[in-house]
Amino acid sequence: MNDAFENVDEIEWGTFANFNRRFNIGRTLAYQLRDEGVLESRLVRRKGSKAGRRLWNFDSARRYVAGCPSTSTAATRRHLKRCAAASVKARKAKAAAANGSNDV
Repeated sequence: MNDAFENVDEIEWGTFANFNRRFNIGRTLAYQLRDEGVLESRLVRRKGSKAGRRLWNFDSARRYVAGCPSTSTAATRRHLKRCAAASVKARKAKAAAANGSNDV
């Protein structure tokens, strides 16, 4: 049996695919957090080569996730409620337009 993949929790660095699978952080956010110094990554390549492989540090992601709030703020909840209401209104208007009705 291959011991290399049995203890995934012990992996310290991985490709973006591994990183995304483990932490569900998208590429855009990951690069933004890397640019802000929150996440750590390294470009591994041969000397003189322009191409390489970027590896992401899992410990930096664990620290980031641990520092995230476990509950949303009241302002965030209000914003999400407004967005949901606007979405429902837009769907009803689209459905009414498709049916030829003016009821909104």
